[in-house]
Amino acid sequence: MSREDSAVRLPAVDIDTVQRASGRLPNVIVVGPPRTGTTWLDAVLRGHVGLPQDVKETQFFKWNYEKGIEWYKWHFRNCPPELPVMEICPSYFNVDMARERIKEHIPNCKIICILRDPVERLYSVYRRYSDFSGFRSFEEMIKDVPDLVEASNYIAFIPKWQSSFGKENVSILFYQDLEEMPQKFVNAVCKFIGIPPVNLRESPVGTTRINTAPRKPRSRFFGLVGGRIRRWLTAHRFHKTVNLWKKSPFWNIFFGAGEEEFGPPPAELDRRLREHFRPSVEALEQLTNRELPAWK
Repeated sequence: MSREDSAVRLPAVDIDTVQRASGRLPNVIVVGPPRTGTTWLDAVLRGHVGLPQDVKETQFFKWNYEKGIEWYKWHFRNCPPELPVMEICPSYFNVDMARERIKEHIPNCKIICILRDPVERLYSVYRRYSDFSGFRSFEEMIKDVPDLVEASNYIAFIPKWQSSFGKENVSILFYQDLEEMPQKFVNAVCKFIGIPPVNLRESPVGTTRINTAPRKPRSRFFGLVGGRIRRWLTAHRFHKTVNLWKKSPFWNIFFGAGEEEFGPPPAELDRRLREHFRPSVEALEQLTNRELPAWK
């Protein structure tokens, strides 16, 4: 997350390789938005559904569409034929073009949206990416990246997904349920996908939270450098290199957390954001028939 374009644009693969190893298109796509437990969900569902090989998010319908649908299918080439195919790509949520492209290529696709307290979600974005984003404060991020704020205006996008794919094919879940009742949350996901429930007690991930960032980065400079290196490696599909890096002591040099905790967001900014989102939250309550007092 930075002021410069940090999108992951994966390079094209050899077309002969693609045609020899073409995979299927997803039956289900989790469209986000970001920081709603999607990395945890990806880890829990690995082996129970077919997911992209070596990478969580292909970003095909947002950033890599010009590479063609066969390029996208190639990522699912090794998915077991007996399992439904799925992608978890949270950046699709507030991108109209991504939604339209999914509708064009996978008209019967099932869609999962996971919603989180809009202010909490934004602050989580800031905490997670502050090590290499360059933003000095939460308020600076809010001002400089308005599309992040837009993605928390859930009522502007949920009806569009429902209109494109049908209400019965769009599952609206809540991050609060994931935190408070993770097994029940996973059961709901599995039922919607059409697979047997995944027992979290038997999962290597279980209820362990992933991708949290409770403390401020140890070094902003090394974080910025490490972020650029990581984006370059990902863009060139060196996913195994990134995974090895994560397991090495060098990862902590670049992305290690310091001693200082983030704490809550500034009270006045929190108040202003909640006032901004109140109409959207109230409309969402009516749409989902669920009270969301903590969000207001």
